[in-house]
Amino acid sequence: ESLDPNSTLIQTITVNVTDSSGNLSSENLEIQFEEPTFTLSGLAIDGYLQGSSVSFIPAAEGVDQSLLLATTDQDGAFSIQFLGDVFQQIDLNNNGALDPDEGYIEVSGGIDSSTNREFTGQLKADADSSVVTPLTTLVNEMIANGEDKETALLEIADAFGYSSEIDITKYNPFEAAGTGDEASKKILQSGALVANMMKQAEAFAKISGIDAVEGSASAAIAKDLTSLASQGKSVNSLLVQQSEVSDMVKRALLDVSEEFVVDEEELDLFSGVATASNVVMADGSLTNFSPAEMVSKLIGRQIAVEEEVIVGLQDVSEGTTSLLGLSLKTDAASLIESAN
Repeated sequence: ESLDPNSTLIQTITVNVTDSSGNLSSENLEIQFEEPTFTLSGLAIDGYLQGSSVSFIPAAEGVDQSLLLATTDQDGAFSIQFLGDVFQQIDLNNNGALDPDEGYIEVSGGIDSSTNREFTGQLKADADSSVVTPLTTLVNEMIANGEDKETALLEIADAFGYSSEIDITKYNPFEAAGTGDEASKKILQSGALVANMMKQAEAFAKISGIDAVEGSASAAIAKDLTSLASQGKSVNSLLVQQSEVSDMVKRALLDVSEEFVVDEEELDLFSGVATASNVVMADGSLTNFSPAEMVSKLIGRQIAVEEEVIVGLQDVSEGTTSLLGLSLKTDAASLIESAN
């Protein structure tokens, strides 16, 4: 008989073992499944991420994390279930909930449903979140650095110029755009900018020969953007300035590997390409459209950048083209024309 994992009643199975001499031994084992004490559900969004690996990383030490895993479905949704003893270890203040400082959600891999391309970055959100996005990754970085969540949310909102009244860790901008929420436009645009820098940093790390775990460069870019936001800088405006983008990437890759040797010519060519694609995402004219129309336009631009820039950078890393060649054919106007 098979076990019923949905039942919490005691179930019995018989284990039969035969040795090389043909001697048979049998033993009855009692099995009882435990119902989860707590379920953490959410959405992974950079476009909805399909088939991504999701992990919960607790702040408490010594916690068995082997079951704190999930995979996103075709809508980017996931659920992580916590058994009683594990949840008690994680719930440090015993309030029956997960608080921002009690751990974080980490998402990697999978397919971005908007572009139908592999997602190579790494996204995070604090434990008290229902969405995991590029922007929640920055909020989580601030919390990890000792900021309280309220302050982190405010500083990231100020850095990107969207409404600080919205808790982006519990806000689905695609769903909000579908209902006509004007505030969703700036949040979608800001998230696309951050995601673009994460993806391109990953690509340039490979071009530079950095031997690192996938997602390390995107995590380092998130760390750098968070630092700039903490200093009160307007991150949106910095991301469309080539010199600033160059400095960001240099700092991030040195953070990934102290052995990284900067090739200034390559870095200059790359930062020019990255800045052009950022300009495409940050284009102020996009906000003139309705929220739903803007989603369509923004996705079109993300696809153009994926096809023309990200794939081009992959070709550079594989030696089938050069950064100079990619740079010569990449500018904001041509990317927008391709998107249209």
